[in-house]
Amino acid sequence: MPQQARRLAAHERAALMETALRVAACDQGLLVRRSRHAATYLVSGVLGGVEGDVFFKLFDAPARAGRRLRRLLLGSPAAYVARLTRLLNEAGFAAPAVLLAGEERRTGRALLATERVEARALAEWLAQAGPQRLALKRAVLRSLGSAVARLHRLGFVHGDLTPYNVLLACEAPARWVFIDHERTLRLILVPRRLKLRNLVQLGRFELEGVTRCDRLRVFEAYARGLGRGRRRALLRRLLRMLDRRRRRDAAKRCAVQLARRGSNVAADCAQG
Repeated sequence: MPQQARRLAAHERAALMETALRVAACDQGLLVRRSRHAATYLVSGVLGGVEGDVFFKLFDAPARAGRRLRRLLLGSPAAYVARLTRLLNEAGFAAPAVLLAGEERRTGRALLATERVEARALAEWLAQAGPQRLALKRAVLRSLGSAVARLHRLGFVHGDLTPYNVLLACEAPARWVFIDHERTLRLILVPRRLKLRNLVQLGRFELEGVTRCDRLRVFEAYARGLGRGRRRALLRRLLRMLDRRRRRDAAKRCAVQLARRGSNVAADCAQG
């Protein structure tokens, strides 16, 4: 069942806001992830009447014209995620419950507070599944393909559908939690290019214990979930796109490694 957001009193919301801004100001080693536009912190304890783990995501003030226009049209990213979470819940999908979504008018920074979900990232679960749980792994991957197909059928396109933004809450039957919805869209009709982009995001990562056949299981379950008659044509196009993306990723990694080696050599020469 989708995780419903709890209603907080005014003093509880104020306490959460105060905690979030204090953590962001001094960090305290609680930083979980820093992306281009936001910083995510994890705080444990009793915060404003909420007991447990709370993720605070502090979005930077929009600097570029495109981001300022998006904020003008859609509101702050925190408020946008809160709306998307409500729509996902109404459609039967699980997403982290939003405790607080606000914005500093003076600075333009936005704040999102969500409850921690009792679930494991798909990438982590696959790394520990092991060969002795082969049948379960295959069933879980097929379930993932069906879940993404249902997501698209109902008009949702995830903004960054990587194996790290898909959480497994239960193995049998598999229950999924989708996170990180700042760029998730709700459309009347999802274009095919956006569907394929989601699937490429999901399959381009090199994960321990995942083979090409495992990826095909996800894609075939996805095609069945959409009820497409031309499954083979869809799969062929998807695999070509995925191969191109993975080659491009490998080339970028190689270029970064060469640049690092070059800088190390230059530093050694300077010291010598």
